[in-house]
Amino acid sequence: MLLKCVFYTAERSQILEHNPCDGISGKGGKPAKKREALTDQQVAVLLDTVKGLPPYLFVMLGLYSGLRREEILALQWDCVFLDEPTPYLSVRRAWRTEHNRPVVSTVLKSKAAKRDIPIPKCLVDCLWEAKETSHSDYVIADSNGVALFCIVTVHILKGKDPVHRLLELFFYMLTAGIFENIGVWQHIYDYSTCRIMMFGKVPIAILLVEGVILYATVELMEKVHVPGWVLPFGCGGLSSVQDMTLDPASVFDLHEIEGELEGQWNWTAHYEGGFVDIPFFNFSGWLTMMLFFMAFCMIGRNVYQKKKKEWIGYAYPVFAMLGTLILQCTVNMFLLFMAPLFPMYQKTPELIMLVVNFAVCIFLVLKYSRYDIPYDAGRDRLMFWMPAFLHIYAMVSILVLGITKAILPCAVVAILHGGYLFFAYRKIKAAGRETGAAA
Repeated sequence: MLLKCVFYTAERSQILEHNPCDGISGKGGKPAKKREALTDQQVAVLLDTVKGLPPYLFVMLGLYSGLRREEILALQWDCVFLDEPTPYLSVRRAWRTEHNRPVVSTVLKSKAAKRDIPIPKCLVDCLWEAKETSHSDYVIADSNGVALFCIVTVHILKGKDPVHRLLELFFYMLTAGIFENIGVWQHIYDYSTCRIMMFGKVPIAILLVEGVILYATVELMEKVHVPGWVLPFGCGGLSSVQDMTLDPASVFDLHEIEGELEGQWNWTAHYEGGFVDIPFFNFSGWLTMMLFFMAFCMIGRNVYQKKKKEWIGYAYPVFAMLGTLILQCTVNMFLLFMAPLFPMYQKTPELIMLVVNFAVCIFLVLKYSRYDIPYDAGRDRLMFWMPAFLHIYAMVSILVLGITKAILPCAVVAILHGGYLFFAYRKIKAAGRETGAAA
């Protein structure tokens, strides 16, 4: 372990081009498992799934240029040469974080990382299409949501069963997009349509961030090893907690558009109060949608594993979307509003149901978490730093925008969520030490 740390430090300091201990685990000297490349069929399904979405160009660059994630996010149009007899990309910059802030610099991982890469026609055509509509110096440029989603996409591709996990993520975002558009159509709320790329009446970046949140919570629930039937409750509860700092920052991010003051989205008020003036049912709604969707996905995963038929693996995310939308429009009325016992959009019933929904989810997660899977630093960091980053981003936005009414409640939510994440992290790390001692 000491030698590995020494070589790792030398590599990061660019003294060495390669860490000779890179594939050796610190828990026994066993080499890392060999990762299998995607098959042609998996590549086709992946591209069909993300085609037309912002991550499509990111995925194409990863598949057909071999660039690292950090190189793709730092790629600018001045390093894309499409008019040459042999079109190519020139790698001159890399994206990294310094002091928890994103930085693009010309300092690369090694001297060999500075290179020119010929690219095939399919990628050339994709880049030409993107360049014609781009207004940025960067090839991958739209919003924080796109960057975070690209990071999650890479994480999925490096994990187990990447195609089906990507399908789950895509159809969850499609579910959320359809449901959000229904909310706009019913005049429950509306989004500012003057800002960013839209899916109907809903900003695509919103859906990407929701997908990122869901994926991070799924990864965490699998790591703390809750039973399959508990996982949807944990995903719903933790994802909704994450939303409680992001929503106030967006609702009160006000700009004057065509003479009217608008937030990133705007609620139709039915009563005074709520959580930072946001109706309580909003948070129950996100909790139940993620709960329903992951419940259907867990059923689909089990059926797929038992039947071993590939079409089931491709079909169950679709059925999860349809089942979720049906439940959202039926039994969800009770889980959000206590309807038909009370009229809809009443503050007290909404608050009662929100407390009950959170209590059930939190109780199940705390009771059934087993914390017996050792911590994998290379893979497990995302499930902790992603929610932490989103909370920090939201709190900084709240402070910068001067949303004084949101500072205390959102800080409390962020501290409670961060406390749980720290608790889970310590328990998982302890499991790793116990496993190492037993070995």
